[in-house]
Amino acid sequence: MAKKKQQKSKSNEKVKEILKEATSSKKKGKEEKSPKLIEKEEFDKLESQLLRTVADMENLRKRTEKEMGEARKFAISGFALDLLETLDNLERAQQNIPEDEIEKNESLKNISEVIKMTAEGLMATLEKQGKAY
Repeated sequence: MAKKKQQKSKSNEKVKEILKEATSSKKKGKEEKSPKLIEKEEFDKLESQLLRTVADMENLRKRTEKEMGEARKFAISGFALDLLETLDNLERAQQNIPEDEIEKNESLKNISEVIKMTAEGLMATLEKQGKAY
């Protein structure tokens, strides 16, 4: 927090320095009652514009960060939905293996176990990531 204030203070000092340099040369050819007053008014106007621009840029950066986070979140959600389809397919495969055949055939028993373990692992991963099925 203190670092941000320090950076903002440095930015404001740089802005003022730039504006002072830009307005330090006097305009020739015009009659002016008080050149310093006009310079100050110009300086204040330019400073205000520059500070608004800096604030706009900071707001844009924050908004972009937020939108990027939301985009990542939705991308992950889409991925999780795709994984749910895979989980459904594994469960269907498990249900389509007849129980009496599993007991008779060692290969089917192994396949059934692998499908069950894969489905459980996928389910655990989804739950861990907050996408409970």
